[in-house]
Amino acid sequence: MKENKLRLNVLILLSFLIGFALLFSGCTSNIKHIAATMDKVEKSRVYNGTFDKVWGATLRALSEDETLKILEKSDGIMVTEARTVDSKELSLVNTYFFGKTYKNSYTLNFIKLDNNKTEIKIYVKLMANQFQLLNREESNENVENYLRINLFNKIAESLKT
Repeated sequence: MKENKLRLNVLILLSFLIGFALLFSGCTSNIKHIAATMDKVEKSRVYNGTFDKVWGATLRALSEDETLKILEKSDGIMVTEARTVDSKELSLVNTYFFGKTYKNSYTLNFIKLDNNKTEIKIYVKLMANQFQLLNREESNENVENYLRINLFNKIAESLKT
């Protein structure tokens, strides 16, 4: 009898803790600094420059923060490893109990339009990690646009040098 009562109390306590964690699971994330009102951003951009020049500028732009996973120049494809969005890590407590840590990777497709114009299409893959256990792909247009426009701008700056 005493043992059953103890089990019941433990189950009630566990239910309360799990419910509390789920209730507040969305309260903290490493992407709160990204504006929720970011306008729609194009998924591709045309740059003035030969394929080789735009390819090299993109490599320089990515080398600042990214690690390349796939690099196929003949196919016009670059893919990066997943990394924490803006390198903003949550505290251990927030990551384990309440927060989501977002990671992203890029897939870039290069299309030679003519001798001095190259189009780049950027696809952003966003992954959410919660409770250090749940990893899943998640869509968040604001974050994807923010990341895409930042990379487009880095490439444009790199082309100037």
